[in-house]
Amino acid sequence: MQLIKLYQPFFDANNWAHVLTSGQDWMMILTLILMECLLSVDNAVVLAAQTQVLPTKDEQRKSLVYGLWGAYLFRFIVIGIGTYLINFWEIKLLGGLYLLYLVYKYFYDVRHPQEVAQKEKAKNTHKKRHSKIKKHHLSLFWRTVISIESMDIVFSIDSVLAALAMSNNPVVVLVGGMIGILCMRGVAEVII
Repeated sequence: MQLIKLYQPFFDANNWAHVLTSGQDWMMILTLILMECLLSVDNAVVLAAQTQVLPTKDEQRKSLVYGLWGAYLFRFIVIGIGTYLINFWEIKLLGGLYLLYLVYKYFYDVRHPQEVAQKEKAKNTHKKRHSKIKKHHLSLFWRTVISIESMDIVFSIDSVLAALAMSNNPVVVLVGGMIGILCMRGVAEVII
């Protein structure tokens, strides 16, 4: 029953009509789209790089399309759960601390590029030492799609947290996030 309450705003025609006809909601949606695009430029580069292991441009584009649908589904699920969790001050505190950590980490990495490069080199060396030839049950294409989905999950947490802090209407957050994801995929297509 609680699950139905979480996702009820998404299926309320009056809520959709209000969002689609409200200038204030459209300004919030445009703000969320801009925020999603700004937060996702580096994500688009990573997603495009992930597709480079695929042999053809057609497979690369197809993997991004499948990843797009998975990102939409995941975003829908996370926004529904997030609208419930955002009601607890402890969750807001943890979300805020996480966003502050991301800002700190970004500026720390910018100020200490040699240290970041050393850590990355050590991680790659460790991977090379411990890598074994594995027999995979999935094709390279599907492994790439799963990898893209995993990255989408990680990348979308900060976007959803920030969006839910800006608007308490999950439909506004959903529309802004969906258009933002589409923009990120467009940037990834250009990078490919």
